[in-house]
Amino acid sequence: MLAPLFAALLLPVPQDAAPGRWQPEGADLTSALGHENYHLHLEFKVEGEGVSAGVLLDGHWEVTLDSGEESPGAIAGYAPPLLEVEAVRDRWQSLDVSYWKDEDQQERVTVWLGDRLVQDRLL
Repeated sequence: MLAPLFAALLLPVPQDAAPGRWQPEGADLTSALGHENYHLHLEFKVEGEGVSAGVLLDGHWEVTLDSGEESPGAIAGYAPPLLEVEAVRDRWQSLDVSYWKDEDQQERVTVWLGDRLVQDRLL
């Protein structure tokens, strides 16, 4: 069963960000709760030039939102997105990530960027 996690990406992170569930860590917002299997729905907007944005999963897999080096939806340094998605700045977008361990304890991730499937049961 996937535990739902919901967040709005806020930069800079306010110091009063949802006490008990989310905790500021520098310029990052991290979950204070531990989850092995979850679905994350995130609404985000990347503002300004020269900004690199992503979502770190389980401490080591990063889903790229906007970067000069990798396409949106890529798993940074590991896998490009299934289809090219143009980086959009200054507009709200959505990201949906399902992350789980299968019966063999292998990590799996499915990622939707807006209405586009960009990673499917990867890792």
